[in-house]
Amino acid sequence: MVGAISDIGNLRAVNEDYLDYYICDSYQLYIVADGMGGHNAGDVASKMCVHKIREYINKKYCEYDNIKDMLANAVRYANNAIYFKSLSDKKYKGMGTTLTLAFVCNNEIYVVNVGDSCFFVIKDEIITKITKDHSLVQQFIDDGILTQDEAKDHPNKNIITRSIGINQDVEIDLFVIEKDIQSFYLLCTDGLVNDVDYKEIVPYITKNKESLYKVCSELVALVKERGGRDNVSLIIFGGTNNDR
Repeated sequence: MVGAISDIGNLRAVNEDYLDYYICDSYQLYIVADGMGGHNAGDVASKMCVHKIREYINKKYCEYDNIKDMLANAVRYANNAIYFKSLSDKKYKGMGTTLTLAFVCNNEIYVVNVGDSCFFVIKDEIITKITKDHSLVQQFIDDGILTQDEAKDHPNKNIITRSIGINQDVEIDLFVIEKDIQSFYLLCTDGLVNDVDYKEIVPYITKNKESLYKVCSELVALVKERGGRDNVSLIIFGGTNNDR
């Protein structure tokens, strides 16, 4: 069961988020990306990131025994494509994107994260964040300079410390968790969690387990009611039905 939606929000002129998912007999792939850069560069970066990773995995999946290596190389492939594209034209200079992906195979979920898009597990009305933001504010929290509450409205909240495409090399975080048929899984850009507290997400899933697209739509509506300052994109998967 899958629900997915990407919305421009209330204030932005361009939706620089991009998402996609792919489901086949061998694996499932879910990806969200939040682009950055002048003019349309962020839009280009996020789309390239998602398309290149999906392209790499679809072509190379059967060649790998080690899924972690495959995912790391897929991210490098996308990173190089964006980086060299940014060098080819002034209008793309400095473009980059965050990335969070989930690759589901053999009852395991491999989660890759670069930047401040997120991955959550929701089970028994408890939501757990698996990824850790690569951001200046998160560093302040880790260093004890800010509390979680103080970080919510910090003026440098959107400064990220890792991204895809900015440098020729990229460092990723990779987590492996066991898939649980009683759990639901959420990937989202920061446009969701900037306006909605993590715990507020849980009731929306609890009351609409049979329609994850409805959950996504209602969460986007909530973000926009609270200002919708940024683009917002999310994918929710889990359960056993085929709601798309």
